[in-house]
Amino acid sequence: MFNSIQKRLLFYILSITTLFLLGISILNYLWAEKAVVDLSEQRTTALVDAAAARIEGYLLQKGQNAWTLAQNEQIYRFVQKISSQNLDLSQDNDYKEMMTSFQRIVNSNPDIKFVYVAVDKTDRLYGNMEFKYPPGYKVSDRPWYKEAAQKRTLVYTAPYVCPLTGNYVVTAAVPFYSNNGELLGVAAVDILVKRIEDIVNNIQVYKTGYAFMLDDKGVAITHPDDSYNKKSLLKQKDLDPDLAVIAGKMIEGEKGLDTATIDKIPSYVIYRPISETRWSIGAIVPIDEVRESLYTLGRISLFTVLIGIFVITLIVIMWTSRIT
Repeated sequence: MFNSIQKRLLFYILSITTLFLLGISILNYLWAEKAVVDLSEQRTTALVDAAAARIEGYLLQKGQNAWTLAQNEQIYRFVQKISSQNLDLSQDNDYKEMMTSFQRIVNSNPDIKFVYVAVDKTDRLYGNMEFKYPPGYKVSDRPWYKEAAQKRTLVYTAPYVCPLTGNYVVTAAVPFYSNNGELLGVAAVDILVKRIEDIVNNIQVYKTGYAFMLDDKGVAITHPDDSYNKKSLLKQKDLDPDLAVIAGKMIEGEKGLDTATIDKIPSYVIYRPISETRWSIGAIVPIDEVRESLYTLGRISLFTVLIGIFVITLIVIMWTSRIT
């Protein structure tokens, strides 16, 4: 039987010990929480940044073909001639050299199927394949032509279905000029989007996290949900409000990490723009998956506290029982 002194001593020691152990456990948990969240953010950001860098490098590599064409002397001479006279293309050496250059690019780049030069004065495309112009087709009205002529440098379009080939492509286009600065035409290559989709779709973020990419109008270039893929996210009636806000930031070219509720699941969303384009890549990962190791740590900490209290209790009981 414990006397009053023993009881009070036991109570004080157990109280102090419990508070101490709980305090240490809480501090450890808070520190671990910050460390886990920071590391998870860094890990996901690194995945997104690496994918963005691969896409940027891929587009730049393919776009250089259009830039090279714009500097090609045979193309320059051909366009000068075709703009002022009727030519028998089958007998024109510059035209033949130009077609050879086009075919060389296609042969060495499996992701490029269509290489061409657009000439406003003839309102025609001269490319590595023949096709029928759809009704109302006008070269100078094409978005890639207008943007290249306006910016006077290499430009990339948002992905679209080419009305001539039916391929889902990105056009890289470069304008070229006469010696007196007159716009002669635009050299361009159509790059298949499939490789870009593969880069984004191969991003693995924890167990169920995924990546997606938007163009400057909010259209999903690639998204694992087919109901969103190649459609404007902002026009989807069932789009989560949090994701709509983040999509707006992505369209504006912002970079960041936000929390959002996606499909009723609290999640982290990391996003950043793709340079040389007006696109943006994002990754979504459920918060519970990020914090899963924390929950395990919390259970271990609680178990440790309980064991500690039990052991201290036994020690105190044994010690106080000797007090007379």
